[in-house]
This record gives sequence, structure tokens and C-alpha cells, in this order.
Amino acid sequence: MPRSPRRRTTRCARRSSSTRLAEDLDIEVQQNELLDYLLNQSRQYGMDPNTFIQQVEQAGQIPAIVAEVARSKATAFALRRTTVKDTAGNAVDLSPVIGSVEDEKTEEEAAE
Repeated sequence: MPRSPRRRTTRCARRSSSTRLAEDLDIEVQQNELLDYLLNQSRQYGMDPNTFIQQVEQAGQIPAIVAEVARSKATAFALRRTTVKDTAGNAVDLSPVIGSVEDEKTEEEAAE
């Protein structure tokens, strides 16, 4: 059954928001982050990593994957700076999943 036009518009708007966030934050994707993403995807598809990467590259999808990694990084950046609460109103610690602002600072200092 095809999706309704309204649903498609909503999905595109969300995608645009995360893309704009990545651009506004000037998020850069490092080669190791791209490789990690590609390796994880190859595992999900049950494919040899080299074969998967070759197919993605031949299909011209590397720029789209770089954009996806940038959107993910931007979303994690934003979530680290917000308070997420469960249905009972208790704060949820997302740092085991997305890291913390302190982790970010440590990474920035190490890069300098």
C-alpha cells in the first residue's frame, strides 16, 4: 500500500531538519567514522565488508552515506545538550549510547 503524501512530506521535513542541523553545526565526517558506518552496514546486510564498500562506491552512494553520518553526529550533538525524560518524568541518561558533552570536549582536546 503506498504511503500517503502527508506522511512523505513529514519524513522529508525531518530529514531536512537534521541536514540543516548538520550544516549549521558544520559537522565533518572523518574517514574512520565513514569506514565504521560502512563496516556496520555490511554486517547488517550479512555481506563481506570489501564487497559491500565496492558496491556502495560503484552505485555512487558514498556522498549519501557521508550525509547520513553527518546527520547522525548532529543529532547526537543536539541530544547531548537536551534533557530527555521517560513517561514518568525521570531524566534518561543517554550518555552510554551517544556519549556526553565531556566526552566531546576530551575528543576535541585530543585532536588539537
